[in-house]
Amino acid sequence: MAQILVVDDQKSLRRSMAITLSRAGHSVDEAASGEEAIRRVDESLYDLVITDLKLPDQDGLAVLEAVKARSTDTEVVIVTAYGSIESAVEAIRQGAHDYLAKPFSHEQILCSVDLALERRRLRTEVRSLARRLEDPNDPSSIIGQSEKLGRVLEIVGEWAASDSTILITGETGVGKDLLARRIKQLSPRAEGAFVVVNCATIPDNIFESELFGHMKGAFSGANRTRKGLAQEADGGTLFLD
Repeated sequence: MAQILVVDDQKSLRRSMAITLSRAGHSVDEAASGEEAIRRVDESLYDLVITDLKLPDQDGLAVLEAVKARSTDTEVVIVTAYGSIESAVEAIRQGAHDYLAKPFSHEQILCSVDLALERRRLRTEVRSLARRLEDPNDPSSIIGQSEKLGRVLEIVGEWAASDSTILITGETGVGKDLLARRIKQLSPRAEGAFVVVNCATIPDNIFESELFGHMKGAFSGANRTRKGLAQEADGGTLFLD
């Protein structure tokens, strides 16, 4: 259900649109003028505003500008009986989602509303995903709603409190590293380092040295003492991939 404001000085059309949208499951408010519309936008947050281009006190483009100044996420659909290419271009340029010429059918207005709300939903979702991708360590970067994933995340929460070694198995690409990061972020070691070791890239003959370090002169070529990856991860998490 969306919160929608319908703005039109023609009462019969305004009521017709409001009834159509209400029957589609939306919550609808009405305004008969630009001033009333702007007052309502100041008082409530709308998902969508449908406004006539010609109003008694100001044009619909002024309402569009006022709506976008208050919330860029609110979609706007312009309707008019005096359509022109110039006004349509200007409306879209200012951020309107659609421009409908009167008369239009119930199906046309519902289609326009559905597309506008879908665009709003996608924009919000993309913004949310972008924030998560900016910080791969954010536990919320694991996205999903399935029952099985929910159970996995419950288990992860239980594991996080443990100091035990944890084995995570699964095919390539299922997100084992994301689970490891989530365990770390939820654990008492959250502030510590997260050291990733790609085991496949380390030759067998130096794996022990890489993991645990070595003293200078411990073997041929050991020209200096080296701290191991396990020591670097002390107080944090060592992820052997």
